[in-house]
Amino acid sequence: MNLEELESRLALIREAMLDVRASGKIAPPLTWIQKYVVSKPSGQKYYYYRVMEATNKRSCTGSIQGKIKLYLGNKWNPKYQSYRKALERRNQLQLLQRRYEKLMAIYKVALAKVVRLGDFEATAKAAGQEGSVCEPLLTSNIEGLAMSKIEALEKKIGQMKDRIEAISVFLGLGTTESIFSTG
Repeated sequence: MNLEELESRLALIREAMLDVRASGKIAPPLTWIQKYVVSKPSGQKYYYYRVMEATNKRSCTGSIQGKIKLYLGNKWNPKYQSYRKALERRNQLQLLQRRYEKLMAIYKVALAKVVRLGDFEATAKAAGQEGSVCEPLLTSNIEGLAMSKIEALEKKIGQMKDRIEAISVFLGLGTTESIFSTG
């Protein structure tokens, strides 16, 4: 995987994380929904839900103990539905965050390979140059990376201009020169 692919994937994950955050409330960490039963003397059982928050205490089996934070009612209650969705958003955000961190680690390794000092020394020896040539090689390699980024951006700008022009013609606004002219 090259750096551009990694950067685009990282950008997609960041956008997805922003979308999740913008879609609504996110449940706080270390909370969960617990189902509990209320039995009536007639033998009827009613199931309700509540939000539990983790405490520092552990049971004798080692499981995390929690304290009641909020009663949500039954499964048709709007409070239950909204908190369930908030938990789903939190879990989705955690998954995206883990993926982002893994890709970022891969990206850092790939970037280190590109700008690693050993690569520049090998390139200098292959070119037949001696002495302290690492700095010019580093500069030229970074300039090369910057130029490839600039070329990619220019290509994207050209595509955007083509799309804007097509939309403006479709809407009957004329060409982009007439839209963006300052005179």
